[in-house]
Amino acid sequence: MLDYTRMKKLFALMMVVAGGALACSGDDPVSPEQRLAGRYNAATWTITGLDETIDMLAKGSHIWIELRADGTTDGEFYTPEGAAPEPAERRVSLAGIWTLGPGEVVSFEMEGDTFVRFVEWQSGAGRLENEFTIGQYTTRTVLRR
Repeated sequence: MLDYTRMKKLFALMMVVAGGALACSGDDPVSPEQRLAGRYNAATWTITGLDETIDMLAKGSHIWIELRADGTTDGEFYTPEGAAPEPAERRVSLAGIWTLGPGEVVSFEMEGDTFVRFVEWQSGAGRLENEFTIGQYTTRTVLRR
């Protein structure tokens, strides 16, 4: 004779397993473009030379960039006069396009001449970040959404 309670438990277990299998199959309903879309502001921006570290944000500089789900960007890169190592004030548009590559790496194409377009940005947990060295200077930047 079949135990009705046991059958209910077995059926419930089968439904959970089937639901899990369906949830793991197919495409992610949220595209990478939608997942990463948003406005990112510099939370860390430092330049380290041979004998000092310059906090560019403390010097009045800023970077903000908006990643749109359609693959376009808007934003601004700003350094005031006297912010090292750039002596003159710079205000540069970050309008352009962005792409997501393997390893969750974001790349930018834009006309604005800044390091933003020349480095790869690692994405994750509501942030974009990079670190690179040119000559004697190492720049570390973290943008947070």
